[in-house]
Amino acid sequence: MAYNINKSDGSLLITVADGGINSNVTTIKLIGRNLTNYGEVLNENLVHLMENFSSSTSPLTPLEGQLWYDSTNNYLKVYDGSSWSIVGDFARDLGEYTVGGLPSAADNPNAYALATNASGGRTIVRSNGSSWKVVAVEGASVTT
Repeated sequence: MAYNINKSDGSLLITVADGGINSNVTTIKLIGRNLTNYGEVLNENLVHLMENFSSSTSPLTPLEGQLWYDSTNNYLKVYDGSSWSIVGDFARDLGEYTVGGLPSAADNPNAYALATNASGGRTIVRSNGSSWKVVAVEGASVTT
């Protein structure tokens, strides 16, 4: 008898035939009843889950709520059913750059950098995912 695999909301995801493996509808392989040598498939699934599908490319068949570790940009991302979003608001320190030499803000959302202009003035900037925004200027006073 085939296995009916349901999602968390109770809806049927797929029916897996006896002795079969389905790797078309999810990022992990779904194992049918009485599959010979199922241990390797099961253990690989567990490893993929533990590493949050760490890869430089996103999973091809994600389910809503699935996590993926983007190993190129070093971000944990979640799939919302249509696109991947960074989990949380983690900031990374990118180091020091000249103002004209800052890396792409779009490729470094929530990152901080120290930007030095031609006259030596230094500014801390943070990426909002599309552009760099000034956070602090060297020598500026703060009042509370």
